[in-house]
Amino acid sequence: MSKGPVLFADIGNKAKDLLTKDYNSDQRLSVSTFSDAGVALTSSAVKIGGLSTGDVAALYMYKNTIFNVQIDTESNISTTLTFTGFLPSTKTIASIKFPDYNSGKGGGMSGPSRRGLGVFPKGKGFSSRRLSIHLVRLGPRCLRPARAVLGCLAGERVVIVSCASPFWRQRGLTGLEVQYFHDRASFTTAVALNQSPAIDVTATIGTPTMAFGAEAGYDTTLGSFTKYTAGISVTKPDSYASMILGDKGDSLRASYVHHLDLLKKSAVAGEITRRFSTNENTLTIGGSFPVDHLTVVKAKLNSHGKLGALVQHEVIPKSVLTISSEVDTKALDKSPRFGLAIALKP
Repeated sequence: MSKGPVLFADIGNKAKDLLTKDYNSDQRLSVSTFSDAGVALTSSAVKIGGLSTGDVAALYMYKNTIFNVQIDTESNISTTLTFTGFLPSTKTIASIKFPDYNSGKGGGMSGPSRRGLGVFPKGKGFSSRRLSIHLVRLGPRCLRPARAVLGCLAGERVVIVSCASPFWRQRGLTGLEVQYFHDRASFTTAVALNQSPAIDVTATIGTPTMAFGAEAGYDTTLGSFTKYTAGISVTKPDSYASMILGDKGDSLRASYVHHLDLLKKSAVAGEITRRFSTNENTLTIGGSFPVDHLTVVKAKLNSHGKLGALVQHEVIPKSVLTISSEVDTKALDKSPRFGLAIALKP
């Protein structure tokens, strides 16, 4: 691969990771093992309130190909194949999910509505005149919005079965993505191979120290653009800055990261987001500091009064224990939220 500019999806990620990564309010456990044949097995379990989910994933690397298979507690099987060198300076990522309720195959779900909900068609054993079962795809951090969704579906049974994020690979849909790298540019094209295919295209030009990029999403069913975003990033040996204009020009996010030591183990970050339609500003500042070679402490505070902190300790080599907490300083009568994550890699 070339040493050119980063992909557009990576612009702004350094500040985002420092301010959000490992901050959890649930209980997580993951165990990873590695075989002599080069197969990596990872078992994960997550408990959020009264909801528990889990999955088992296997990863195998063979020459320039990476095979990744994941099976979750809802009997969903997701397979991702990543090819590098298939074409010069390219990386190809193919994702297949079974059952894929959005593909219109295998007796799945009808086309999703604009609210992101779908109803199983009559005759498949999932709906009747008296009972409709809706499939709602929600991420682990979407439980509060889920309650609002449940309220809108009064009198109907609702099943939360999976997680949803911005595009097809995070949504667990069947799709294909091609990434191209050049010394002065990088491009990606992603297509969701479902009943209502969407297309994402990104382009970045520049160098490893300065990059300009743009992204556009197009819904072939509606015949309209679902998003268009532009961004810029500047990278220096001890700092990183980025600015992204997103939400079809409605939001502007600027971030800055500064490393405090040569090893880049200590860092501070700041991010400000402006939403023009609501005239709302959100400022978040935070930092990461090593206590010793095995322990890291992180903290963050935003302009809404949310204070978060975590301690991450390497119990044994490559096995990490993370304890995190969040408190609303403007509502101290509310109980703080705590999270626990254990990642074991024997």
